[in-house]
Amino acid sequence: MKTVIFAMTTENAVFSGYGLHLVIEQSVVAAWDELRQVGSLALESFGVLIGSCQNISDSCRIESVTTPNKDDFQSRSRFLLRDPGHQKAVDRAFRRSQGHLGYLGTWHTHPEADPSPSMVDIEDWLSCANRNPDRPLYFVIVGTMNTHVFVKIRNKFMKLKRQRSNTQ
Repeated sequence: MKTVIFAMTTENAVFSGYGLHLVIEQSVVAAWDELRQVGSLALESFGVLIGSCQNISDSCRIESVTTPNKDDFQSRSRFLLRDPGHQKAVDRAFRRSQGHLGYLGTWHTHPEADPSPSMVDIEDWLSCANRNPDRPLYFVIVGTMNTHVFVKIRNKFMKLKRQRSNTQ
């Protein structure tokens, strides 16, 4: 399995709202498309988001993601991100970019067309946000048809709106 998927194209997915603007590289979106849980036996996939922000509350860009690794756990409706490769990928990106790239959140799949966060998701996201109070974190759920991005706004997770334009 791949540890990191790097972006190489100029076509992107764009989400915005609540004073935030998030650009997701096309190669990341393509990777998610391949990992959608469309088959009845497909396992939940997941990983971390690696990217950068121009201004902490303005514009962020997801440039790569990690995917499930050897020491992670996957089932149809549950996962455990426990392989050290995810953190190593973030550290490597940070080092190679001279501090430009870093951890921006997590992503995972749901076997539903229009995914919404479960209580387990919300609890995990709160834990991630509390460990990283210095920046907005993004939480992505990739459904069988739609992908949604959530961000914590005043102790509540709010969905960003996907923009129609596919290039940014």
